[in-house]
Amino acid sequence: MKLSILCLTLIATFAFASRMLSSVKIDGKMTAYALEEAGGNDKFQRVELDIPTPGDRDVLVRNYASATNPVDSFMRSTFGAAMGVTPPGKYLTIGYDAAGIVQSVGAKVRNFKKGDHVYFAGDVTRNGTFAEYTVVDERIVGRKPESLSWEESAAMPLVTATAMEALYESLAITEDKVLNRNKTLLIINGAGGVGSIAIQIAKKLLGLTVIATASREETATYCKKLGADFIINHRKNLQEQLEALPLKSKTVEYIFAAHDPTEYFNTFPNLLSPLGKVVSIMAPSKPLDIAPFMSKRLSFIFELMFTRSRLGVEPEKQGALLNKASKMFDQKVFVSTVSNVYTFDLTGLREAMELQDSRSGTGKNVLCWPKTH
Repeated sequence: MKLSILCLTLIATFAFASRMLSSVKIDGKMTAYALEEAGGNDKFQRVELDIPTPGDRDVLVRNYASATNPVDSFMRSTFGAAMGVTPPGKYLTIGYDAAGIVQSVGAKVRNFKKGDHVYFAGDVTRNGTFAEYTVVDERIVGRKPESLSWEESAAMPLVTATAMEALYESLAITEDKVLNRNKTLLIINGAGGVGSIAIQIAKKLLGLTVIATASREETATYCKKLGADFIINHRKNLQEQLEALPLKSKTVEYIFAAHDPTEYFNTFPNLLSPLGKVVSIMAPSKPLDIAPFMSKRLSFIFELMFTRSRLGVEPEKQGALLNKASKMFDQKVFVSTVSNVYTFDLTGLREAMELQDSRSGTGKNVLCWPKTH
């Protein structure tokens, strides 16, 4: 009995000591590519900042790769105002995708320890991943897919969490392939970062018929490769193209707008079946008349991945989604959609952001820290 108590005491002491060691503050400076004012990509600066200290629920991650997203363009051009964010100091560090290694953890962290390989999107109210180190709430962090490289992993957190929240939560689609076999999802902008993972989730986990939009041969081929059943061109009449497809129904149950919905909004009621749903990951660029949605009892829903982290709404659900996705990547159910990799310096960052701003690429753009990092 005494031996058992002694063993339990030693185990508890060792666990406490290990946590205290992993909670040690890391002194020193880090390189960050930050902004001092709103503007274009020429406003990025290479600066030296203090390595941040994790709060009670935070992990400090040394980033090995980061990725760009449309939100970076909004944050850069408005110095955070587009998302209602006030920079925490003189500089604003953006970037909302990364993969790296945990260096230190807060006192109340339970899911991670020093040395863990992780991936995450982060929180727009805090400094982001265009830096060597980032502190992030452990509840919105996932375990990095073991089978993917740093670059392949860094491309996926924001778009995967966005797509999964949109499909599972906003559209309330279940993983019942029998129930879903006669249901159709239309994804507008299928070749983008969010669209490209949404195709994979909808086809491989949900069992839906997937129609993706693409306007160029290369993007159409890309969508088909990822699993889309049919391709239509978002620069042409969507209703006419939908009606021409060899499908029994000439309407769809779900629409995933991975693009400003304004251009297509008046067409949505004609594309949707009664009780159909639209989810949009972007705010409309002008006011919209939703009255035509009423006669079919249609729903229009927004998805914003940052809502959980910035408002504290069950943030642990985001970490759970990333862990679920990590298993899907390791089981080869999903593939990473990284398309372009750049060295993480001012030149590489500006080039990656120029391509991001153009909205003409496929998949994701990733920045990789030099091997000496």
